[in-house]
Amino acid sequence: MVNVDDLNFLERRIYEMGWEIIGMALTKNHTLKKFEFSHSGFSDNNLLAIAEGLKCNTGLDFLNLRESCVTNNGIRSVLLGSVLRENKTL
Repeated sequence: MVNVDDLNFLERRIYEMGWEIIGMALTKNHTLKKFEFSHSGFSDNNLLAIAEGLKCNTGLDFLNLRESCVTNNGIRSVLLGSVLRENKTL
């Protein structure tokens, strides 16, 4: 088993199915501390795809959405509206 504590998608393009798989992995991985999405094309739909994983993940304490394609609406509805209500470590 590999323990990952820093995952960086800086300037990497991942397609929808990839984000869904990452979302599922986040429900089981509790060693990841830092997740970077800067300049990756990460969007509201991608945020929605990993939302359940973010809700369940108890290790993550840093999520960088700077310079991503996530809108204020995505932050309000997905992060503030559901994820951060359940995830107390972010």
